[in-house]
Amino acid sequence: MSITITLTDAQERTLRRAAETRGKRDDELARELLQREIEALACEMLVEPGGPQPDATERANAFRAWAEGHRRDTALLTDAGISRASIYGHTR
Repeated sequence: MSITITLTDAQERTLRRAAETRGKRDDELARELLQREIEALACEMLVEPGGPQPDATERANAFRAWAEGHRRDTALLTDAGISRASIYGHTR
């Protein structure tokens, strides 16, 4: 499917800067961002309050799609970085 999207000048500048800092073309980044949003929508649509509940396979597929939509180039935290002391300061 091919879609044409009209961006404001500010949106275009933001997209170009973000793509440049990530070392990607602006169309690649736009596609990734749209894909993440579509996957999030798919997850939201699986469970409607009072509606039919998805089976285990549908839930698992939705979870995998959601997980794949996250960035993989972020720094990992060390054990010390996620410790209680690093979050709340020194504890007694």
